[in-house]
Amino acid sequence: MTIRFRLQGLHRLAVVTLLGFASGLSLALTGQAMQAWLTVEGISLATIGFLSLVGMPYTFKFLWAPLMDRFDLPLLGRRRGWLVLTQLALAGVLMALAATSPRDAIRVFALLAVAVAFMSASQDVVIDAYRTDLPAAERGILPLAAWAARRARFQTLLGGLQSYFSQRGAGAFLLFIVLYKLGDAFAGSLMTAFLLKSMAYSSAEVGVVNKVVGLWLTIGGALLGGALMLRLGLWRSLMIFGVLQLLSNLGFWWLAVSGKAYCRAPRYRPSTGVS
Repeated sequence: MTIRFRLQGLHRLAVVTLLGFASGLSLALTGQAMQAWLTVEGISLATIGFLSLVGMPYTFKFLWAPLMDRFDLPLLGRRRGWLVLTQLALAGVLMALAATSPRDAIRVFALLAVAVAFMSASQDVVIDAYRTDLPAAERGILPLAAWAARRARFQTLLGGLQSYFSQRGAGAFLLFIVLYKLGDAFAGSLMTAFLLKSMAYSSAEVGVVNKVVGLWLTIGGALLGGALMLRLGLWRSLMIFGVLQLLSNLGFWWLAVSGKAYCRAPRYRPSTGVS
């Protein structure tokens, strides 16, 4: 019996890992990958900056999340049905986006990019709900939770908002959440275009730094940050990491002023024999 539960736990962990990868992949495609594509196509920086707003559905996905939790799809059920539907729709929109030239049809491209972000955010809603259901399923109370969610309809969302804003300092804390990574978000909104167009790095160089080196540094930083948070406490960690985040954005200024000569070894040029 113990071995069976362990195998089920490993199976669920593998499924959640794969779903998390699928969830993050589409977000990256509408972020730095799309930014690099637009830059290579010669789209203006103003347009690229405006198209960085296509990720807004991720911010407002809580508005339609209750609808996805309220209604069941036929045959496959609520979680599985919405997951299959969003993934199939996301695959179709991605194929349409890949076949659209941003230089020739920028409006259609923008609409398809928003559709990708919307379907990806909807997929996130289902994946988050599935992860939430796993402990309940293990305890055998999932049918009761599903019935309660259907009966609640939008009361869960409205009640949660009312409960939050009734607490002392709720508005100030919400402002803190919005502003905490605002500078980092603005600095990164045109980072790929800055490296490709202004600093003249190649697409391969930017890709290796962002998707290989940056990935492992992000994982390592998350693990280190979690360990430090347990040692320093939540509030002190937020303050320290906020200051470090602020200082890290100065790297863009340093790179713009110093150029990429400091970041790349000089290439060998054979002597011509002429002084």
